[in-house]
Amino acid sequence: MIKKPKLKLFNLFCLLLAVLFLFGCEPPQEISLKQCPGKATIQESLQTLQASSSQIQPFIAYGSGLVHFYDEEEGKPKKETISAVKIWFEPPDKFRFWGDVVFDKRGLDVGSNEQEFWFTARPKEIGNVYIWGLWAEQKNEDDLLISPKVMRQAFGFINVDSGQNWTLTPGRYQDVLTQRGEQNRIIRRIHIDNCEYRVRQVEYFDSDENVFAVLNLDDFKNVDEKMAIPSKIQIVNLNDDGNSDIIDITVKSVKPQDIMKQALFARPGTKRFKNVYKLINGKAVEQPQQ
Repeated sequence: MIKKPKLKLFNLFCLLLAVLFLFGCEPPQEISLKQCPGKATIQESLQTLQASSSQIQPFIAYGSGLVHFYDEEEGKPKKETISAVKIWFEPPDKFRFWGDVVFDKRGLDVGSNEQEFWFTARPKEIGNVYIWGLWAEQKNEDDLLISPKVMRQAFGFINVDSGQNWTLTPGRYQDVLTQRGEQNRIIRRIHIDNCEYRVRQVEYFDSDENVFAVLNLDDFKNVDEKMAIPSKIQIVNLNDDGNSDIIDITVKSVKPQDIMKQALFARPGTKRFKNVYKLINGKAVEQPQQ
């Protein structure tokens, strides 16, 4: 089993992966006080978000970040700087995130391709853990943040299939889309700025309909005439013990670019990791090093 501190941090980075693939570069921007009419129907709202997703093209992004988490072993809050972030994205499912942390270049590595996904954290301060999985082995998507659905959305690809159970709540400043699953329970709530019609916040709900994670998206930057990328992403993981893990990512530059090195999207080896796990249907199963 993964020790709880490591599992909590893993859950946070699973959420990071979900954010990067779900909303790509659509980070946190303050909602304007300007009032704009929202969308008249659910279908119109979904179609607008889907149209925005279709504008996302391959790109390379650079930035930095900060992780805030509670260390249960030491009994105190801690933070680690992600001194350099580099992201490659090739729609719809090829993705790579490298982050320099705790003096370890590429200490964080998050990625995916058509068949599999992975998350690695080398520094012992944040777990020295390697977790990976095959999309074909993730059956219960409602319980897996980094699901095939989310992956297909990739950067900026909003998963708002019209076949899902959605309700629309209009407001003076925001439209709110609520997704419900089995037994009509709330799964997600998406807050959309009416003026630019960009996602500003997403709330995730557990099986008891309690919020367990929140994404705040802000400061969108225009990359070209069609594509806008968020320069700020905040991810908050609400833990049962009352402490919150937080990741702040700042995207400083984005370059539309075809990615020639397809080896970037190959899963790395496990030799340098003490704790190796494979996700099978959302459960972490310990694996031997390879």
